[in-house]
Amino acid sequence: MGRLRPAVLLIAIGLLQSSILADDKASSLSECIQRNRYSSDQLIFSDTDKSTVDFLTISEVSRRTLEADVFECFPKLEMFTISGNGLSEIDGDAFGSVPSLRILNMSRNDLNSLFDHGKPVLEGLTLLNRLDLSSNQFRMFNIGSFKGLSNLTELIVADNELEQIYGRTFEDLINLQALDMSQNRIDYLPSAVFSINTKLKIITLRENRMKYLSAKAFQGLYELEELDLSANGIHILPKTIFRPLHKLKVLLLNGNNLDFLQESIFCSLQSLEFMNIADNHVVKLQQSIFKPLTNLKLFNAHGNKLSSIPDDLFQYNTLLQDVSFSDNHFVSFPEKAIATLTQFKSLDLSNNLLSSAIKIELSNLTHVSLYLSGNNLTDIQLLRNVIHLTMSNNKLEQLSSDKFNTNIHSIHLDHNKIVTVALDAFKKLSQLEDLNLSFNSIGDLQPAHLSGLLSLKYLDLTNINLRKLPEKIFSSQNLLQTLRIGDNMLEEIPESTFLAMEDLQYLSLENNRIRNLSCDLFKSNYRLNSLYLHDNQLEHIPDGFFDGLDSLQMLALHNNRIWKINDRVLNGLRNVEKIGLHNNNIYNLSPNAFNELLLLKVIHLYDNRIRDLAPNLFENNILLEEVVLRNNLISAIPQATFRYLTKLQILDLSGNKITKVDAQTFQQCGALRELWLGGNEIRTINEGTLRSQKNLEMLDLSQNKISDIRADTFQNLVNLKRLYLGNNRIKVLPSTHLKSLINLRVLSVFNNNLESLHNDQFLNNEALEELFLDGNEISEISTNAFNGLSRLRILYLSKNKLTEIQEGVFGALAALTELKLDRNSLVELPAELLHQQKALEFLCLSENKLSSIPEDLIHNNINLKILEINDNQLTSIPEFFFCPALQLTELYLENNLIEDLPEQIFNKNSRLKILNIAGNALLQFDILKTGFAENLQILDIQGNQLQMVQIPRNLIKLFAQDNHIETVFMEQSSYHQLEVLILSGNSLQKVDKLFKLNRLKSMDLSRNKLNELDISRVYKLPHLVDLNVSRSEVQSLTGVLHKEHHSLVSLDLTGNMIAHFDYFVSIFFTSLLKLGVTGNPFVNEDFYDNMELLRSIDALQENFELF
Repeated sequence: MGRLRPAVLLIAIGLLQSSILADDKASSLSECIQRNRYSSDQLIFSDTDKSTVDFLTISEVSRRTLEADVFECFPKLEMFTISGNGLSEIDGDAFGSVPSLRILNMSRNDLNSLFDHGKPVLEGLTLLNRLDLSSNQFRMFNIGSFKGLSNLTELIVADNELEQIYGRTFEDLINLQALDMSQNRIDYLPSAVFSINTKLKIITLRENRMKYLSAKAFQGLYELEELDLSANGIHILPKTIFRPLHKLKVLLLNGNNLDFLQESIFCSLQSLEFMNIADNHVVKLQQSIFKPLTNLKLFNAHGNKLSSIPDDLFQYNTLLQDVSFSDNHFVSFPEKAIATLTQFKSLDLSNNLLSSAIKIELSNLTHVSLYLSGNNLTDIQLLRNVIHLTMSNNKLEQLSSDKFNTNIHSIHLDHNKIVTVALDAFKKLSQLEDLNLSFNSIGDLQPAHLSGLLSLKYLDLTNINLRKLPEKIFSSQNLLQTLRIGDNMLEEIPESTFLAMEDLQYLSLENNRIRNLSCDLFKSNYRLNSLYLHDNQLEHIPDGFFDGLDSLQMLALHNNRIWKINDRVLNGLRNVEKIGLHNNNIYNLSPNAFNELLLLKVIHLYDNRIRDLAPNLFENNILLEEVVLRNNLISAIPQATFRYLTKLQILDLSGNKITKVDAQTFQQCGALRELWLGGNEIRTINEGTLRSQKNLEMLDLSQNKISDIRADTFQNLVNLKRLYLGNNRIKVLPSTHLKSLINLRVLSVFNNNLESLHNDQFLNNEALEELFLDGNEISEISTNAFNGLSRLRILYLSKNKLTEIQEGVFGALAALTELKLDRNSLVELPAELLHQQKALEFLCLSENKLSSIPEDLIHNNINLKILEINDNQLTSIPEFFFCPALQLTELYLENNLIEDLPEQIFNKNSRLKILNIAGNALLQFDILKTGFAENLQILDIQGNQLQMVQIPRNLIKLFAQDNHIETVFMEQSSYHQLEVLILSGNSLQKVDKLFKLNRLKSMDLSRNKLNELDISRVYKLPHLVDLNVSRSEVQSLTGVLHKEHHSLVSLDLTGNMIAHFDYFVSIFFTSLLKLGVTGNPFVNEDFYDNMELLRSIDALQENFELF
């Protein structure tokens, strides 16, 4: 087995005293480290009072085995992490030298066993308390895997491939208290599987595949307090399954397929406080089902199919505080369902079918928040003791008198259809603090509407069709802090509108039609902090308009028609920190426009018509941190414009017409971190221009006319991390020009005229992580061109003129995760081209001229997740080519010449989720025999010569058009996940089986040979939105439509031979918006007359379309 040696990054915390080599212990440790050949930059020491390592993290492991001597220098280690590596094996004696280990994290590796030649590798860790094995490849744990771990209290094995657990799996973990097995493939829990682990308090089984559980699955778990069974496929729960769980406090059953809960199922859960059955299919709750739950406090039944509950369902749950029945089918709710609950606080009935005014009796001892959004309510019933009411997204058309409890604090009625509001609708609500009427059609508000709202602090009148504000409409709102009146049709604001609001802090008037503003509009609002006037039609701001607004920090004036900012207009904004003036028509900007803005930090002036910048424009704004002037007409920058901006961090001058930048322009901007000069007409960077930018981290010079870079241009940019030079005319980029950029992380030189890369091109840029060289003329890359780039993660060489690549070109790029070589002219690749790229996750070789591919090309790319070899000339794939790619999730092989793709070639690729093999010459492909059939989500096999296609149960999208398919075979299963099925252009005659795919949303059967279509089978597809059977030789529509289908939006029957049309199609498919009928014999004058008749009686959707 390979040794774990220098290619390791070690982080040690709690390591030594501050002088690491001062005493004997430190010296001894140092010698051990040197003896084991760990370099100094692989160890990070903290300043503590200890003399030994107690916390150790290892990453960037280049070998797949954890050897015993890795801990030689750390005998008293207590916490060890080796997460996110390619670790697949552990030496049997690896942990023998660290018996004091208490916390062990080996997550995100490739482990599949805890044995080494029959020996349990963890056996000696008798003090271990916490073990994290999540995100590995365990399919099962053999008996004895956890031998010796009698003190383990927490075990995490989430996100593995566990399919089964047995009664003896965890038999050695007698003190286990928390077990996380979420995100695995467990499909069944056998009897007494945890009976030995009697101290368990928390079990998490979220996101597995369990449909059924043994009635005695939790036998012996008398101490269990939390149980998470959410997001499985559970259809039914045995009525005795929870009997042993007397101390259970939290039960999560959400996200399953439960449609029924047996009446006595919770009979032993007297301690239960929180229950979640959301997102199931529960239709009914038995009258006494919650009788034993005397400590229940929170109950969530969101997203089920409940249409009613018994009146006394909660009569024994006297501690109940929060209940959610949102997203169900309630038409009404029992008036006294929560009447006796003295501690009740919240009821959520959002997104149901409530249509009449709801009346709910509440205890006099409680104050309740009531959520009724997303129903069909047309009226409000007086609800006493409701202190918060949300009725958004209903069908309220008017607000009349006495509809609200006088003690109510918050009312949200946004997104209704309210047209009329009685003058006294809110008259008695003197305690109301929060009122939201936004997105209605009220149109008219008078002072009397708001006169009783004396405590109002928040008022939202956004988008209510206001055309005018009456004088003193807000005269009673002395305490108002936030006012939103945006998205209306206001053309003017009366001078007295905000006179009474001395506490106003936030005001939005955006997106109206305001052309003018009174100079005294805000004279009383001295506490105003944020003012939004953007998206109006303001052309002019009067002088002195902002006088007195000493608290204003944020001012938004963008997207108006302002053409001028003079000396006086912004005076008074002494504390403003951010101003938005972008997207106006400003071309006249006074040299003294910002003189009074002494605290200004951010100014946005982009997308205007500014041509000139005054030399002293920002002379008094010495606190400026961000100036954005992009997309103006600036052609020159006076040397003194930014002279005093020593705190400036971001300067954006991109998208102008600047031809040159003088050496003195940024001389005083020593704090600058980002400088954007892209999209100008700069031909060269003058000497000394960037001399003082030692703190610069980002420089954008892209999309200019630069053809030559001076040798000293980047000389002082030692902190530069991102350099963008794309879309210029650069032919050469000598390494000497980049040698000062020792901290450079990103270098973009795409779309230039580079012809070659020479040896040691980036030798001094060791910190480089992303390199973009695509879209050049590169035809040659020297063997050592990338020397020194050991940290490079992303390399783009697309769209060049490469015909070959030498074997050692990428040898130095050990950290590479993303490599693009597409759109070149590569004919062949060396077998060992990528052997050093063990971290590679994405490889793109598409659109070349490859006729074959070496079998060992990706042999060492064990972390490869995405592989693109499409649009080449491949005729076959080597038999063992994909074997090393255990992590592969996406594979693109489309548009090649492949005739045969043996299923066994994918035996090791169980994680594949997307496969595209379209546009080849395949005669057969049996997906169910592949190693990824269980996990594949998207399959594209269109444009081959297949006669049969299989549908695995977990496939979500299948594109199989333009083959010769006669048969569709579906994997035997009680459920299928398929949502999109494209089978157009085949030879199908029978499609009955396809209507068993009850999750389908879109199905295309066009251009087949169907003869007839049983339209009633659509009822079996309740989620179907789009059905296309055009040009499929259909002669008749059979089946009887007898009930409504609520999902179908588009039905295409064009180009068939249908003689008779069932008009119930238009009636029973209640969501139908598009119906294709042209080219059928039944389409005649009578047909159109009948359709018009249906439209006239509102049997069709308002925007229904025939084609």
